[in-house]
Amino acid sequence: MTTSRERRPSTGGLALKPLDPDAPEPIRTLARRLRDLLAEAGFTGVRDIAAVCGLGRSTVSDALSGSRAPTWTTVAALLRVGGAAASTRWKRAVEEAKESEREWKSARRGRSDGTGAAALGITAAARETAGTGPGTFSVRAPYGELPGRVRGRDELLAALERDVTEGSDRIQVLYGLGGCGKTTVALRLARFAHGLGHHVFWISGASRDRLSTGMRQVARELGVSEHDIDAAWSGRSSATDLVWRALDGADRPWLLVVDNLDEQSVASTVDGMVGDGAGWIRAGTAGLTVVTSRIGNPALWGGAAACRPVDTLAPEDGAAVLIDLAGEAGSAADARRLAEQLGGLPLALRLAGSFLARARRGIGLLTAGGDNGPVRDFAGYMRELERLGAELLDRGERSDGLADERRLRRLVGRTWEMSLDLLAGQGIPEARPLMRLLSCFGRAPFPMDLLRTALEKDPELLPGDAARCEAAIEALVDLSLLGVADIPLAFDHGTESVAVLTCLTAHPLVLETNALQIRNAPERTRSRLWRSASVIATLLALVGTGPETWKIWQLLVPHVGRACARCRTHPRGRSSPSCARASRRAITRPGPTITRSRGNWPRH
Repeated sequence: MTTSRERRPSTGGLALKPLDPDAPEPIRTLARRLRDLLAEAGFTGVRDIAAVCGLGRSTVSDALSGSRAPTWTTVAALLRVGGAAASTRWKRAVEEAKESEREWKSARRGRSDGTGAAALGITAAARETAGTGPGTFSVRAPYGELPGRVRGRDELLAALERDVTEGSDRIQVLYGLGGCGKTTVALRLARFAHGLGHHVFWISGASRDRLSTGMRQVARELGVSEHDIDAAWSGRSSATDLVWRALDGADRPWLLVVDNLDEQSVASTVDGMVGDGAGWIRAGTAGLTVVTSRIGNPALWGGAAACRPVDTLAPEDGAAVLIDLAGEAGSAADARRLAEQLGGLPLALRLAGSFLARARRGIGLLTAGGDNGPVRDFAGYMRELERLGAELLDRGERSDGLADERRLRRLVGRTWEMSLDLLAGQGIPEARPLMRLLSCFGRAPFPMDLLRTALEKDPELLPGDAARCEAAIEALVDLSLLGVADIPLAFDHGTESVAVLTCLTAHPLVLETNALQIRNAPERTRSRLWRSASVIATLLALVGTGPETWKIWQLLVPHVGRACARCRTHPRGRSSPSCARASRRAITRPGPTITRSRGNWPRH
């Protein structure tokens, strides 16, 4: 029987299909909570919600009807548009829903005793009418996603190929910013190992469910009996030990790739850590384990891991990627300039090149180019990029109406939001407002002292105290969304040392996509961020202008220019007084060596 609480969202504004009466109670409870949240936020239906959060309509509908357990990515996106924090409580609800879904599927496959299903709220009718279908889960590497040529990774691939051919007793962790091409490197290595006749197993580490299902399939392919597999996956023996016994006793060498393992708890035992060698990720004796992740902190991966950074591409390699994809879309010099504008980020290069390749077949002829006409070459794309910013990039990805986790990772506007969703789910919600605040300023290194002083001046600058903000910075550095750099200022002849200024750095596209999120945020959120930005701008205006500060002003001028440009796009339509004061101080001769920034992305 439907309760009044279940009916309220649909009658109170949300036009949705009824909750699935046969679904397990944890899935129904999660769907009810999401319905209530979105109804209170003023949404009227699936179309509304999907348009704002960037998910497919079917994805939103499934999550709100209880017909399947949504992924954490989906729930985090719904929480964001509903104005709720992606807390650990929500994450537990998603995990419980996923667990109940696994049990539900087992019951539907005809488990002999229905007691477990009954405890989950699965009706007898559902068990009797449920059928089985063909298995479509595969641990084959997705070679179709591999480009014809992998650019700029020769040295890294040579080292990894040596590990495949000569053997290595260390886990290889490929880490870097989302969109840097970690999966592409792993795919190229997988093709190399396949060519040598090795077993190649490719598993998603994006969720505990996918990792567990993938490892179960690995056990099957290595010849483990269904009896032993059932015993391990029902909890009567260790599934992790079972799989690794099979891998270490394999009849030929193997390569195991765990892709997108950004949340390490997914691969660890209940009370352990991913690097302790007791969970799913281990160094094998008969093959090589490779992990791709946004987390690059060696201390988190343990002593058996070798962490290899996957960075952005040099301009020449970036230009080659664009030409590979777009063909004759302009000169090599224009391709190089576009690659530099995109900061050498492989994801952005792929999207831009794909857009131009599709433009030659007619896409974008009506919707892109503005007054300059259709975008057909590298130069035209650069002009349009200055006009639209990062919004243009995601037009290079085909849209089929779906928004699953793999597709969202291929969108510049979404891939780094997934990292912030992950941190929010781990109890670090301060990471998102911190990234938004930094995006109000320039792409130059941002002095840590400036942020520290601003927090002392105004404890409400960011949610949480200074310790919480420091934890957020550490987590963002671990995920490569931020970097830390020591900028040399002057040589002290007395101590024979170089004075340095510790700064935060970020890829320009990361900052731009965060700034785009501010423009699309509710008025209250924008106003709160600009109030915080004004506190920092006030401090900028207090920096002296003597020769001893000229080096510091080289860092500060881009931030002043950028903040003033952002202020002009603020809904009030004018710069705040603090931004104006900081701008006047920056423009008054801080030193003859200052290069003034125009402040308009993506120019230097």
